[in-house]
Formats: sequence, C-alpha cells, structure tokens
Amino acid sequence: MKTKKAIVIIFFIILLAPTLTWPLGKLFLNPDITENKKPAEFPAFSDNFITEFETYFLDHAPYRNLNISLNSKIANKFSNIYYKILDKMNIPYYQIKNNVLFGEEGWLFYTLDDSLLDYAGTNLPSQEELDSYLQKAVKVNNYFKSVGKEFIIFIPPNKEQVYSEYMPDGIRVESETKRVQMITDYISQNSDVKIIYCLDDLKKEKADKQLYFKNDTHWNSVGGVYGTNVILKELGIEVGDITFTEIPSNFKDLANMALLDVATENDYAVQLSLPNGMIYDKKVTLVADSFGAFMTTPLSQVFAQISIDGYSTLYENIAFGIEYINSADIFILESVERYDQRIFKNGGLLDQLISYYGL
Repeated sequence: MKTKKAIVIIFFIILLAPTLTWPLGKLFLNPDITENKKPAEFPAFSDNFITEFETYFLDHAPYRNLNISLNSKIANKFSNIYYKILDKMNIPYYQIKNNVLFGEEGWLFYTLDDSLLDYAGTNLPSQEELDSYLQKAVKVNNYFKSVGKEFIIFIPPNKEQVYSEYMPDGIRVESETKRVQMITDYISQNSDVKIIYCLDDLKKEKADKQLYFKNDTHWNSVGGVYGTNVILKELGIEVGDITFTEIPSNFKDLANMALLDVATENDYAVQLSLPNGMIYDKKVTLVADSFGAFMTTPLSQVFAQISIDGYSTLYENIAFGIEYINSADIFILESVERYDQRIFKNGGLLDQLISYYGL
C-alpha cells in the first residue's frame, strides 16, 4: 500500500514539477525561438473555451521553447546522417522542417501559402478565373484612368522561381507554365492594364548580384531595386547607374523558423542616378506587403512624394490605404506571387476597390 502511495506521489511531483519550477527555470532555460506566429492569447469564456485554452496552454507551456530547441538539435544530428546517405546513393529527396524547405548550398525556401504549388505549376487558373481577374483589373484600371491616375499591379516572384537551381531534386516541376505568369500574360494581352510579373527580368540580373536572402523569404534591396526598375520602365522612366554599398542586415526568418543558428547576410544601401538629377514631381502610393519595404528607397529617389501602405495587402483590407490612393498620381498595388489571391480572389483587393468606387 505504501509503495502505491509513493508511486502516486512521485507521479504527481513529476507532473507538477515543470509548472512549479517554471518561475525560476524560465530565467535560465528558456531559449529564444522564432516561429513566425503570434502565441495564442488567453481565450474569452465561450462554447469553444476548452479547445482555445488547450491551444493557449500549448503555446505557453513551461519549458516549451527548451523542448523545441533540444528536439530540433537532436533531429538535425540524425537527419544529417540520413541525408548524407541519400546523397551518396544519388537518391532524390527533400527535407522540410517547420514549413522550411532545405535547398542546395544552404538555400532555404518557404513552403506555405501555395509556394510549392506555384513552383510545381500545379495550381494553374481556369479560363473562368482568368476572365474574372481580367474583368476586375479592367474595371479598376478604367476608373483610375478616368480620374487621371496611373494604376499598376505588381507581383514579385517567389524566391524559388528565381533561384530554382537551388531547389532540391525531390521537388518535381510538373509544368513550366506558372500560375501568375498565365494571369499577367492574359491580362496584358487582353487589356491595357499595366500588370508586371518580373521573373524574367530578375533572372537576367541575378548573375551580377544576389537578389534574395538565402535564409529569408524576402528579396534583398538589390532585388527590390531591379523589380522597381521594371515598374519605372513601364512608366517610361529610365534611370542611370545604380550604386550598391554593403550594409549589415538582420533578415533570416526562414533560419529562425527552422531553428538554425546561421549568420545574417549583408544587404545593400542603394543609390540611383537620374538624368540631370531630375526628380519626378508626382505622388506615388505603394500598397504592398513586406516585399514593398525594399522598394521604398528607389521610389523615393525618383519621385518627390511617396506614400507607403503596408497594411492593406497584408491584412487584405483596402480601407487602410484609401486615403493614400485617392491622393496619388500613381497607384502601385503589390503582392508577392504566393499571395496573388489577395488581389484577385472574390472579396479581394480588386473587388474592394470596385465596391468602394461603385464600379
């Protein structure tokens, strides 16, 4: 009987130990990890309280970060051996961890939000979708033309499209035709809407300088400048020499997601030269996701007035940027390739513009 009681006591001590020791343990045994998500907040009392509380508890459990970190290190040791064996045997494979795809020569790629479907060419739009997207883009474009504004849809390519040579052999490409290329080609060929997918342009430029961070989802300032330059050419603006100066950066979101301890890569400070040093006296509004942050410097060096709305695209609500849009001479709507539906889907940003202006 005493033995059973001892076992029960020991069991409860083990069960409660993490919670009881956490106030002290979190000071020393709580490594920082980056998961690209916000921890769940304590739920309000409702019919779903139990389920939501479980999510909250798992996100805030004692020693959670330590367990994730240790598990990652152990898994890395074993997986490295396994993948070395596959390499020796020339067997195609790929490795995904925490939504991060491990590429060749240390390149990392993002796997969520249809990124791999875009790369494989397996999510091509139907003719009905293409016609719908065309109609929406034409309506919005015609409105802005009628009030004397220029409208541009700009879609930067996903990293794996530009640097496909670093994608692992185990990820197969089913079609060389890509979803966004079909959309932009169809709209361009059937209307006067300015819509840009700058994949070919970036592929031409990448031989000279690296355009995307190896350990991050984003392009760097070089990619941002060359992408912006495609827009400027569409507007009939030619820039002269571009000067790049290396500077430190802190961009490595994919490495953080995969719990990899890697050094950050350098980025670049950028300086454009314009004919006769002329600045264009027009107001530009850029409604963009996080890729737009790398476009602000070149745009501000070309145009006298720049407004940046970094919320409408990210949160799929054009209301954040309407004031900026209404005051602009040139309106650029940007969304990276994996988020093209933020622009085109039913209820997306084009539909919201159509609704707002009563088109």
